[in-house]
Amino acid sequence: MVNVVPLESYLEGVVAGEVPFSWPVEALKAQAVAARSYALASALRGKPFDLYADARSQVYLGVAGEKPSTTKAVDDTAGEVVLYGGRVATTYYFSTSGGKTASAADVFGFAVPYLVSRPDPWDKLSPYFRWGPILLGARTLQSKLEADARVIDARGVATPSGRLRALTLETVDGTEQIPASLLRTALGLRSTWLTLGVLRLDRPSRGAVVFGTSTHLSGIGRGLGTPKLASSPDGSSWAPLVTIAPDAVGGIAFDVTPTRTTRYRLEAEGGASPALLVLVAPRVTLARPTQVEPGVFTGTARPKRPGLAVAIERRKGSAWAPVGEATVDATGAFRLELDTLVPAGSYRARTEATTDLTAGISATVQVTG
Repeated sequence: MVNVVPLESYLEGVVAGEVPFSWPVEALKAQAVAARSYALASALRGKPFDLYADARSQVYLGVAGEKPSTTKAVDDTAGEVVLYGGRVATTYYFSTSGGKTASAADVFGFAVPYLVSRPDPWDKLSPYFRWGPILLGARTLQSKLEADARVIDARGVATPSGRLRALTLETVDGTEQIPASLLRTALGLRSTWLTLGVLRLDRPSRGAVVFGTSTHLSGIGRGLGTPKLASSPDGSSWAPLVTIAPDAVGGIAFDVTPTRTTRYRLEAEGGASPALLVLVAPRVTLARPTQVEPGVFTGTARPKRPGLAVAIERRKGSAWAPVGEATVDATGAFRLELDTLVPAGSYRARTEATTDLTAGISATVQVTG
C-alpha cells in the first residue's frame, strides 16, 4: 500500500515519530526543517513511492501519531529547508553522536562539504552517549559474522573520526575483512563508534600439570587497560591473582603453579575471557622391588592425600593390566605387597582422579628376572 500525502502533512507524522513531542519548541522546529530537507533531498528513484515509512528514510507514524506540539513546529516552519549551493541539502540526523559526528567521507566514501566531522559536546545528555560493554565469544562472532573458521583474534580499522571502518578477523585459516556496516547489523550494535577489546587465554601445549611444577600460559589482553589474572577452583567464585602488563601488540605470557585443578581467566573492566581449565595431576613415584623385598612395590604421591587409591599396573602389549592396589598413608607413601615374586616387565603406578586432581601416573620402571 502506498500512502499519497502532501509533504507538510507527511512531516506532521514524521516529526512526532523522530523526536519526543515534549522537547523545547525550537528543537521541534529544527527537526521539522531537517525532516523537510531530508525528505526532498532523499526521494527514491525507480520505485512507485518517494520514501519509506520507517528508519530507511524517516519514521512516519501517520495521523494517529501526530501531536499538537510537533504539528505546530511543522506549521511554524512551513516551506523552510536547508540549502547548500542553491540546492536542498541532505540533512542527515541522528539520536546520539557519542560526542563527535562522522564525515560523509567516513560513512559513504565520498566527501560532502557540509557533512564533515565536528565535536558534539551537548551529546552527553543522551542516555546512549556511552553504551556497552557487549561481551561476545569467539563462537558467537564466527556464527553471526559467518566466518569460515574459528576466530582467534579481532582488530579494528578506524576512520579519521574514530568510527570503525572495518573489522579484521583472524581465524585459524587466515584473515577475513568485515565491513563496519555489516558488523553493526549482524551484532546489533548501536553504532560503529566503539572500542574493541580482546581477552583470550590459550590452552597450554602440554597436558596436565604435575603437582609442584609450573606451566606457561599465554594469550591476548588488548584494548581493555591492564588485565588481571583470576583463578577459581570450580568456576563459581573468582579471586584475582596478579596484574599482567601486555606487550606492545597486546600479547601476554606468564607462568602459574597450581596445586590443584584450577580455572584461569583474564579480567578487565567490562568483561572477562572464557575460563581455561588447567588440570593438575599428583606427582607419583614408583620404586622397583628390592632384593630384600622382592615382592613389594613402594612409592609416593604428592600432594599427600591419605586414603587415595593407587593401582600398580603391568604393560601387556599396548595396554596396561592391574597387578594390585595400594592406599596412600598420612605421609604420602604407599606400599603393595604381592604374594609372589614380581615377574619381569614394565610397571607403573596410577592414582585415581578426584574432584580436584586428575589421575596421576608415575614414570615406568623396569623389573628384570
